[in-house]
Amino acid sequence: MNAIVAFLGPSAPSRIDPTIDVRPPAAAGDLLALIVEEPCTVVLLDGVFDARAAVRHKEILALLARGFRVIGAASMGALRAAELDGLGMEGVGRVYEAYRRERITGDDEVALLHVPASMGSHAVTVPLVDVRATIGFALRTRRIGRTTARRMFEAARALHFTERDWPAIFERMAGAGHIVEPTLPPWIDENRVWVKRDDASAALAAAVSRQRPPHPSIHCHATAYVRQLARQVGVELPSFPIS
Repeated sequence: MNAIVAFLGPSAPSRIDPTIDVRPPAAAGDLLALIVEEPCTVVLLDGVFDARAAVRHKEILALLARGFRVIGAASMGALRAAELDGLGMEGVGRVYEAYRRERITGDDEVALLHVPASMGSHAVTVPLVDVRATIGFALRTRRIGRTTARRMFEAARALHFTERDWPAIFERMAGAGHIVEPTLPPWIDENRVWVKRDDASAALAAAVSRQRPPHPSIHCHATAYVRQLARQVGVELPSFPIS
């Protein structure tokens, strides 16, 4: 197994170090399946949470206790890192910091619709974190005023993550009686901020740098659920507790 394993999909940057073992968005059990391998660096970026069960906290703790380095950013990884950074998981990027500082709290902030992994996991809709960042950039550059910014975000937040894209946002604004300047949609297309993609790039760079900050020594006990999950992914757990 490579020294770095990364779970990514729609957050994938355009350039990825060829030495990284790239895998599809992680589901429950995918990280736990690595526990029988030699400890390495695991970068959790994208993960599923709708069609399949999401990555469990306990499997991340099990890897940490075994000596793996686990980095989280961008999407599911940012969520888990904000919850487990006090136990050794490393968080990277703006999305992680926003969750850690509780400026954002909902899973829907990073949720989006994407094509299957077999087709490249490309995003079909837009996550709220990217909407926030793009609106913020438009405000800072005085492309829009605060009223338009508020209406844009309200329209975006009202849409389900499977329907949220920029045309739908502008359509909802217009449907609510708000005037959308004709030059605004093309400006957004050219100046959109890709927060999740930027965070993913930063996390992969942190993994490649091999500079690991100190983390606490932890113990991980195998609950009945963890053992069941291990059986489902076909791995034999090491003796527990591990540290």
